[in-house]
Amino acid sequence: EVEELYNKYHDSKELKDVIQNYIKEFGPRVMDELKLETITLYEDPRFLYQMLQNTIKHGLVTSSTPHQVLEEPTLKASQKMKLKHLVRKTKFFIKNRELLRLRRTYLYSVIRKIYIRLGIIFKEKDLIDDARDIFHLKKEEIEMVVSGHKDKLRDLRKIVKTRKERLEEHSQKPTFNRIVFYGDKELLIHSHTQVDGILKGIPSGAGVVRGKIKLITDPSNASLNDEIMLAERTDPGWIMLFPMCKGMIVERGSILSHSAVVARELGIVAVVGVEDATKLLHDGMEVTVDGIKGEIKIH
Repeated sequence: EVEELYNKYHDSKELKDVIQNYIKEFGPRVMDELKLETITLYEDPRFLYQMLQNTIKHGLVTSSTPHQVLEEPTLKASQKMKLKHLVRKTKFFIKNRELLRLRRTYLYSVIRKIYIRLGIIFKEKDLIDDARDIFHLKKEEIEMVVSGHKDKLRDLRKIVKTRKERLEEHSQKPTFNRIVFYGDKELLIHSHTQVDGILKGIPSGAGVVRGKIKLITDPSNASLNDEIMLAERTDPGWIMLFPMCKGMIVERGSILSHSAVVARELGIVAVVGVEDATKLLHDGMEVTVDGIKGEIKIH
């Protein structure tokens, strides 16, 4: 179906300009956007059509209204004034932090295009088998080839093959959120916190919601229908899924992570930084997500 949408509308007279303008403005904003090897909408716009397909199928779920701390009657007038001042400062710095991150993403996009072009040239010169193999070479190695000193390097194909094998090996190993060392010998790998069927994490501050969980591992072919989204982590490439979910549980993240910031902006109940969430929770499980206390209760 995605392929049908792509073939029908990507070069159509009615939508071509709209789609091309969207890709031009937001093309770099995808999953893992700060990795040069990531395929963006510039290289393959089909992910955009996947998100459109999900929206057409399930529509957009209206988010809940964020918890209004400023309206609490227990606050004194002086406390409200102080809190409003802090809110204004917080909004200012969060906005500029996100603007910096956006500029960084577009800078990466420019560098990515340079290296993709170099990969095409390397392939044309029969130095590598595929243009994207360029991302398995070090910057210094690429510079040596460009400057005419490739004779000092061993076969680039062998280098690429070895590094692909190493990448595959490393991808099978677990990663930990935090590793703490005590003295010379003791090592503690932080584990999840679960007490009486309740998982704890960092709250988004957007209220409480109850529903069924849906684990999402790949947003490019995922869909949600008013369920609570469970994910290991998110980045801007997930943004189209947010309005479709009833709530969010994210294994990784902090109060300023992508998941938490966007959840607050959209008024979505969310708890992030829930260690081992994707192992302890599964599809169809009914839970209550408390975005004020930062708790997930398993029913």
